[in-house]
Amino acid sequence: MMSEEYLPIDIHFNKLLDWLINRRHCKQQWQKDALIVREKINSAIQDMPEVDSVTKLLQGTYINYFHCIKIIEILKETEKETKNIFGRYSSQRMKDWQEIVSLYEKDNLYLAEAAQLLARNVNYDIPSLKKKLSKLRQNQKEFAKKESDYAGISSERMNKFKIETKKIGIEGRKLKTELTALSNDLPQKFNEIASEVKELKPAYEYYKNFTEFLSGEKSKDKLSMLRLILEKGNCTVYEWKFNEIPNSIEISDETIAFDDEEEKDTEEIDWGNINEDPSAETIDFSAITIEGGGQEIDYGDNNDSKGIETIKSEEGVARGCFARGVLDYGDSRNLFLNDIYEVCNFKS
Repeated sequence: MMSEEYLPIDIHFNKLLDWLINRRHCKQQWQKDALIVREKINSAIQDMPEVDSVTKLLQGTYINYFHCIKIIEILKETEKETKNIFGRYSSQRMKDWQEIVSLYEKDNLYLAEAAQLLARNVNYDIPSLKKKLSKLRQNQKEFAKKESDYAGISSERMNKFKIETKKIGIEGRKLKTELTALSNDLPQKFNEIASEVKELKPAYEYYKNFTEFLSGEKSKDKLSMLRLILEKGNCTVYEWKFNEIPNSIEISDETIAFDDEEEKDTEEIDWGNINEDPSAETIDFSAITIEGGGQEIDYGDNNDSKGIETIKSEEGVARGCFARGVLDYGDSRNLFLNDIYEVCNFKS
């Protein structure tokens, strides 16, 4: 049968510290002695061996009596060379921690501190951790739901992307390369459009005759671009500007320079750099002066091409934008679209 001194005693954790003091297991003023021990612990921590187990033990931890016991066990290995024939250690580290443990055990100081830590953990630390754990679990559920929603949206967007790329006849793996390759088919498309425009000749004739009848005069300016394409098809800009066929046409190989050194083969869309570089140099317009009052200011190139000259080439050679077809050049193509819109919306 177990003796009375080893029988367990059921004591509420909040009353444990008071019970230890009332039964004279601990001193009433134990906190004063605890302050002295804390100072010695703070001093001893400054001189510790560089051992992973010690570093891990001391990191972010409130050092109590039980930590001190573990530290002494570690120091028995790191300071074993300082042990003399009498079993004592000459190491100051070991002496400091042994003194700390001795102060803890005097008047059962470690019991009072442990009782206080137990009450603090149960009343404050554990409820706080439970709240944090509950919040983290709630966040985990929300993030899992968001991840599922975003996966669905991503799949939907990818399907739409594949549908759109299929419409324009590309795979959508190398967007820049594939879109650039589509431009090679533009001349043929423009020629097909010019051929189909011939079906509008009756409508053009009707519109022309009707407007001439109302105005009582003939004008070649009405639907001039539509008339040009009906007569000459997708002719060159040179022929449109100077009303004659060029002797030769020099077509320059225009290539599109990619920003990336090597385009990635991926299903992810690369939208490039949308924002402007804030470090880019800006033009100071304050230094620009206009000489000769009344002269027209040349603002440079505002068209989609590289600008078109109005001076006829002496050799009769169509170069640059002059070598393009009228449907391939922005200004003439806009005129053509305006003419088509005017004919289609004409009501007599």
